[in-house]
Amino acid sequence: SFFSKARAAVREMHEEEGSHAALWREGAEGTGAILDAGVSAPGVAALLQNAKTNDPVEFFCWLAGTEYIAEELAAHLCQSSAFASLFPERRWTWGDAHIAEHEGPSHLEIDEDLARAYYPDTDPSLVGAILFEKIKRCQKLFGAAANALMENLESAMV
Repeated sequence: SFFSKARAAVREMHEEEGSHAALWREGAEGTGAILDAGVSAPGVAALLQNAKTNDPVEFFCWLAGTEYIAEELAAHLCQSSAFASLFPERRWTWGDAHIAEHEGPSHLEIDEDLARAYYPDTDPSLVGAILFEKIKRCQKLFGAAANALMENLESAMV
């Protein structure tokens, strides 16, 4: 029953993430950013490569780490009028999509539940600690990618 419901939830998440990708592209293009699918910064390439795994625990932890980043960025940056002013509509629609209230569990909750469900142990403290470390690894890679992008931007401005 759980996995049947989980399949439906993941299917719905997949569809919703497709619309989020379109919002990301729309927002980036609205700021004048040039997006080329064949080119990505090394940190971003590492994030994408790490998301390609056959291990469902790793995969769902990676998704959870990404959702933590998305929700925190959106909560902070959508409140910034200076940031919002970078966009033609004076709002960041991708961020709005990540802070909007959902009916039912959030993507983050679903990702964490699925990682927990696939983990081969049932000791809550052990599972929690291991999943936390896996999610933290994802978040650290986001930080490293952001720092590398910032360095590239700063050197391009010189």
